[in-house]
Amino acid sequence: MKINIVLPVYNAEKFLKRSIECVLNQTYRDINLILIDDGSKDTSLYICKKYAQADDRITLVHQDNSGVSVARNKGLEYVNDGYFTFLDADDYIDTEYLANV
Repeated sequence: MKINIVLPVYNAEKFLKRSIECVLNQTYRDINLILIDDGSKDTSLYICKKYAQADDRITLVHQDNSGVSVARNKGLEYVNDGYFTFLDADDYIDTEYLANV
């Protein structure tokens, strides 16, 4: 069963790489990481693009800054079949976080 992770991003360059990597390093591999760049003014969009190019489990969406709630709702538009969860750009999760779905 696919698990979709919606991760809104706004000016999170300090935390973003670690947050993305902890999702990509999950022991449960059937995931879709949906990155919603909410008009970041730092290098967050660039970081997201690099990861999206390197891993086909990542969907990247860019929008004008509208706030975290709008970004989360936008992310839900890209949820595939299965479950979904939300993370924030400064969240870090254990590699087993999704293992017992």
